[in-house]
Amino acid sequence: MKKLLILGGSGFFGNSIVEYGINKKLIKHKIDEIYIISRSKSSKKKTYKHIKVTYISKSIINVKKIPVIDYVIYCLKSKNIKSSNNNFNYFLKLLKTLPKKPKILFTSSGAVYGKNRIKKSENQILSRITWPGLA
Repeated sequence: MKKLLILGGSGFFGNSIVEYGINKKLIKHKIDEIYIISRSKSSKKKTYKHIKVTYISKSIINVKKIPVIDYVIYCLKSKNIKSSNNNFNYFLKLLKTLPKKPKILFTSSGAVYGKNRIKKSENQILSRITWPGLA
C-alpha cells in the first residue's frame, strides 16, 4: 500500500483532501496512510478503520524527518514570499533524506495570489457562486 504526505493539511484545500481520503476514496489509489504536517492543530484527530491518519502539528521548518512516502501534496501557505521560499527550501532538504523520491503535486496559495481582501470563509464564498447548468 502507498503513503501520502499533505503539507498544509489544516487549510481548506488540505482538509478537503483528508476528507476525500477518509471517505474511502483513496483506497482505490492504494493509499492506506496519510501524514499531515500543519502548523495548526487539527480537531479531527480520530482513528479510522480503513485509513491511518497521522497529524504532525509543526511548521515544516521544525520537522526533523519525514516518513518514507510515495506521494506529496504541497499546499503550504505563508504570509510572505520569503517565508514561502524558506519553507520550500527546507522541504527540498527533507526530501533528499528519503531513500526513494515521491511524486509531488504543488498547489498555489495566498503567497501566489496575494492577501485575501474578503473577510469571509471559503464556504461563505463558494455558497454564493452560481455554477452553470445548476441554477
